[in-house]
Formats: sequence, structure tokens, C-alpha cells
Amino acid sequence: MRRIIPIVLIALLIPSISPMVVATSGRAVNIDLDVTDISITYPDSVNQSLYKMFSSNYPIAEFNKPENLYVTDGVVDVEMNINVVIENLGTVQSGFVDIELLVLHNEYARFELLNESRTLSPISGSSSASIDVLWTPNYAGKSYIADNSIKLEW
Repeated sequence: MRRIIPIVLIALLIPSISPMVVATSGRAVNIDLDVTDISITYPDSVNQSLYKMFSSNYPIAEFNKPENLYVTDGVVDVEMNINVVIENLGTVQSGFVDIELLVLHNEYARFELLNESRTLSPISGSSSASIDVLWTPNYAGKSYIADNSIKLEW
């Protein structure tokens, strides 16, 4: 029975993967916006030196760690800058882009630590733009920026 379950799961997943291969080749027509990077830095150089080695910043000089290993990016009462890069994979310039950045607490449903809306100028086809959000966490605990926490509207 244990050997049958993985085989059945793989068999069920194969049809859902094959359309993705075809679908990705059809992208990048008209306006096609995508979040391509999120990075966090500390504007204050003292805080940068104190917390950078524990954050998602990579690479860190004189500190060898895997790229995806980090303890925290947010420290209570320490200002940080969240940079979000939006890429227009399409061929046509977008209109103004409304961005909603949502940082949620891990342990409580819909406990919003940050809910920020910004407007970004139009992005030309095959170009990217970024937006910075300064934030000082005022609550301790686990939090995350989920894939669906950044909403783009144009």
C-alpha cells in the first residue's frame, strides 16, 4: 500500500504539470506583470551590521551561509526597507500599477502586521521597476510575505 500511494500521486500530478510547460511559452504578450524579487535591508548602518547576517540578504561578506537560510528579517522596533521588484514580461507598457504589500503573522489567521498600498508608475514592456516600503515591526513573532500577499492591479 505504501508503494502504491506515491505512484498514484505522481500519476495524478503528471496531467497538471504538462499544461504548465505549454502555458509558460505563451506568456509575455501585451501586459504581463510579475513580482520577480523581494529584498530586505536595514537603512541604518548600525542595524545593518547587527542583523544582516541573520537576514535573507545574500551573499554576506565574511559569512558563509546557504542563500535560503535565514532566521529573521524583522526585528521589533528596528526600521527596515522592503524592496519589491515588478517586471513587465509583456510587450506593452502597463498603466499605473497599484501594489498592496501584506505581511502576515504566521501563527494567527489574517493577523496583519503590515498592510501597505502604493502606486508605481507605468512599466514599459520587457522592463522592470521597484518600490521601497519602510517598515518598523512593532510586534514579535513569526511573520511572512506570502506569494499572494503582493497584489498587482493595473
